Amino acid sequence: MNKLKVVVADDHPYVLNGICTLIEQFEELEVIGKAASGVEAYQLIKDNKVDILVTDFEMPHMNGQELIERVNQTHPFVRIIVLSMHNEAWLIKRLMRRRVSAILSKSAKETEFGLALESLKKGDFFMDSIISEQVGNETNQSDINRIEGEPENLVLTNREIQVMQLIYEGYSTKEISEKIHKSLNTIETHRRNLFLKCDVKNIAGLIRFGIQKGYVEI
Repeated sequence: MNKLKVVVADDHPYVLNGICTLIEQFEELEVIGKAASGVEAYQLIKDNKVDILVTDFEMPHMNGQELIERVNQTHPFVRIIVLSMHNEAWLIKRLMRRRVSAILSKSAKETEFGLALESLKKGDFFMDSIISEQVGNETNQSDINRIEGEPENLVLTNREIQVMQLIYEGYSTKEISEKIHKSLNTIETHRRNLFLKCDVKNIAGLIRFGIQKGYVEI
């Protein structure tokens, strides 16, 4: 039996190994590569014949969003399963527009991964029960097409707005951490969330978005 070749990407080693252990329960799948960043995952896909990419959405050096877009552009036959600890409807809907085959929460069970695999083989789209509850019944293509590309209705928290302002003012992550008395990890999380919510890829895009929407005081 020809096995489907899988690349798994997650920047947390214990999660990465756990996902691989789960995948190994399925005889038709073979993990041919593990990656701790989007850059590593993309290189594995370039260097090997890959059928399925299982990826986290938040990773360093090339996040899941950039990885998905690049793979869709250069390797459109690779099917993508996204694992996310974020179950917000706005994020799930955005992923649905990016031609992924399945979206699973990181707490998804083996049975749901199996259902995602079966759906993927048929060319269908799959969400696990936790994700489905967040987006209701908006799973058909007409619903997906109605989702706006620009996140105009998103609401940023006061802390996220504060961090955006400080980024605009030129403060580094370490300096922001010291200024508002929060850990580096907390500031990195706020930065990642800002990039995701505002649907931007870099600081210039974030600042431009902040100015256009009035979040940043010039």
